Amino acid sequence: MDSFKDIQRQIRIAFAGIFINLLIGTSGYMIIEGKSLLNALWLTVITLTTVGYGDDYATSSGGRIFTIVLILTGFGVVAYGLQAIATLLVSPQIREFRQRRRIEKIIQNLDRHYIICGHGDLVDQTITYLLQSVQMRLAFYDEEIYGPIDNFLDNIFGDDAEGHYPRSRALVRRIYLGLTRPFKRIGTLLDVVVVVTEDEAYARRLREDGFLVIQGKPTRDEILMRAGAARANAMMVLLPNDT
Repeated sequence: MDSFKDIQRQIRIAFAGIFINLLIGTSGYMIIEGKSLLNALWLTVITLTTVGYGDDYATSSGGRIFTIVLILTGFGVVAYGLQAIATLLVSPQIREFRQRRRIEKIIQNLDRHYIICGHGDLVDQTITYLLQSVQMRLAFYDEEIYGPIDNFLDNIFGDDAEGHYPRSRALVRRIYLGLTRPFKRIGTLLDVVVVVTEDEAYARRLREDGFLVIQGKPTRDEILMRAGAARANAMMVLLPNDT
C-alpha cells in the first residue's frame, strides 16, 4: 500500500530529524555553553519538548541564539512526526490495511473452508444468498435469546404485536440484544467463506459486509494460496471466461 509506505517513510524521516537535532543540540551546548554531555543532552531535550523546567538554560548570547534556532527547527520536526503518527492512527487507508492484515491472519487459521473466485452477476447472486442466510441465522439467534424475555413481558403487559407498548418493547429488545451479543460468538457462513476478487471497490464493499476477502487475480497461484486453497473444502470459480 503506497500510502502506508509513505507514512512509514515520514515517520522514519521524523525520527531521523529528532536524532539529528539531539546530536546537534547536545554538541552545540557542549561547545558554546561548556556543558557536560549529560547536562547538554538534558538541556537539548527540555528545549525541543518546550518543557523548560528552568533549572538549566543557556546564559551566553551565542547559546541563546543557538537555543532559538534549535527550538524552531526542533518544533518543526516534532510536529512533522506527530502529524505522521496521527495519520497512521486515523487514516482510512491505514484502517483498511489493518483490516486486510487481520482478515489474512484469520484465513491462515481456516481449514476445510469454501472459496469463491471472481466477480459479476453470478458472484453477486451467491453473495446475496449468503447474506440472506446470515441474516436469517442472526434473526433466529436473536429470537432464541430474547424469546424468554419477550414471553415474560407479554405475560405482564400483553403482546406487543397487539399494540401493548410496541415502541417501548422494541427499545427494550434493542438494548437487551446490544448488551448480550458482544459476549456471545455467533457462527455464520461468513466464518467459512473466502472471496477472491481483483475488483478493489467490490472487495471493500464485501469487507464492510463482513466477508473474508483476498484482493487479487484468482488465476494467480500465490493469491489462491493466500486464500488457503490447499486447505479448502471446495472452490467455486465464477470468472468472465472459461480460461
